[in-house]
Amino acid sequence: MAGGPAQRAGIVAGDLLVSLDGIGLSTLSDLQRALTGDRIGRSSDVSFVRMGELRRAAVTLAEART
Repeated sequence: MAGGPAQRAGIVAGDLLVSLDGIGLSTLSDLQRALTGDRIGRSSDVSFVRMGELRRAAVTLAEART
């Protein structure tokens, strides 16, 4: 989402998220389970792959906008 936490952390469309605070992510369901309410407002470590290169970013999670 434009201006959202991922974009502010430098994550772009096409990046493949592989872990959130050390929790492995293989599916969208894995990501949804990892995004619990107690993480909102806290910085989380996200590992992702871009163009074959593993990268990391700190993301401060926020409630989803509708």
